Amino acid sequence: MVKKLITIILMIAIMLYGCSDSSKNNKERKAPDYNYDSKVAILEGADGWMHYFICEYEKGQDIPECYVYDAYNLKYKEIEGYEIDCVDENGEILGSYYPEITYMSLFNDYETDFNNMEEFFDTNKPLDKLTDEQRDSVKIEHMDKNMILNLYDEAISSEKLGNGYYGAYPEADIVVENVREGYHWQIGYFLARGNIMAVNIELIYDGNIYMSDMVSDGKADAEQIALAEAVSNIEKDIIANQLFDIDKEKYMEEDSSYLDRLDDMLEDLEKSPY
Repeated sequence: MVKKLITIILMIAIMLYGCSDSSKNNKERKAPDYNYDSKVAILEGADGWMHYFICEYEKGQDIPECYVYDAYNLKYKEIEGYEIDCVDENGEILGSYYPEITYMSLFNDYETDFNNMEEFFDTNKPLDKLTDEQRDSVKIEHMDKNMILNLYDEAISSEKLGNGYYGAYPEADIVVENVREGYHWQIGYFLARGNIMAVNIELIYDGNIYMSDMVSDGKADAEQIALAEAVSNIEKDIIANQLFDIDKEKYMEEDSSYLDRLDDMLEDLEKSPY
């Protein structure tokens, strides 16, 4: 009877602890309030470029306050031609540096296209998909006009985003592992209204050799192919679950020291973006 009573007490304690722990996690995962609404469409292109179009509204309003197209590169941290100039008070260029994350509008050749897009959307304030006449009037000469305007059509036709958990994080970033033991991990992400919209995880060997490039070029071995598949599944689950933290045992049949280090990185990223 005493043994049975102890068992019941232990079961109750476990249930109470589980409920308490769950409530704590739910409290930690409470999404912040936002003073704006967003409709977003994204397109992940070649070489790490992630294109997006955002229609942003004052909270509760139905007419967009602003329209924004741009693209981040979630794979390569430094790309020639996408530097930021350092200028003195006279406008003389003293040098240049790479930003923390590369974005399309940095490229000087695209400046006119971005200005033309801004002028069109600010002037017309469209509320629906663009007509053929409107599409023809947008002057985009150096970028993929159809891709950009199709992204707008997709964004304006979508539902407004809910409250995401990651409002205190940068809109986009590339987080690099500090450890260097023959390779390191890198995590690129894009957020909209605190929602995880895109994730790109790279394993980079010494010499700046990307495992993903080895796989696409047919130069990867069986272990690397399996690891790349696990990484792809992790990326999908992060977006589906809206959670950076993962259960690494879920993704590979055999233990992987590679995933141990990635798991540590993602756990740290879940706690803080810095």
